[in-house]
This record gives sequence, structure tokens and C-alpha cells, in this order.
Amino acid sequence: MLTTRDYKLYYAVRYVISLCLTAFRFVILVLHSRRVRSKIYSSFVYNKIGITSVIFTFFQILSKVVGPVLIQTISYFFRQTL
Repeated sequence: MLTTRDYKLYYAVRYVISLCLTAFRFVILVLHSRRVRSKIYSSFVYNKIGITSVIFTFFQILSKVVGPVLIQTISYFFRQTL
């Protein structure tokens, strides 16, 4: 059973993950919106955009699916040690 403390921990971890994803998206958008003079660099950035969107989707699914299990495991170990 998850307690209130576990839910708070879960939402804190989920909030941190979403902040990291938002910061990463912001960096990609800044790189994407700048006018890059080198064609090689711009093609490299454009090719990486598809990969980063796949990574974003993977981490979002991971945070929603594995998040509760991870929080339950962490809280179990905290209870055992304290």
C-alpha cells in the first residue's frame, strides 16, 4: 500500500523528471530556432530532432509506467532502513 508520504515522493520525482524534459526541450528549441550558417551542422541538428522526440516519448512513458513501481521500491527500502 502506498502512503501519503509515498505519493508526495512520487509526485516530487515526477515533477523533477518533467522539469528536466522541459529544460531539454527548451535547449533543443533554442538550437533549432537559431539560424545556423553551416549546412553540415544544421543537417546534424535536424537529424537529431527526430531522435530526441523518440527519447522524450520514451522517458514520458517510463515516468508514468515505472514511476509508481520505482517509488514503491524506494519507499520500501526507506522503511527497511529507518
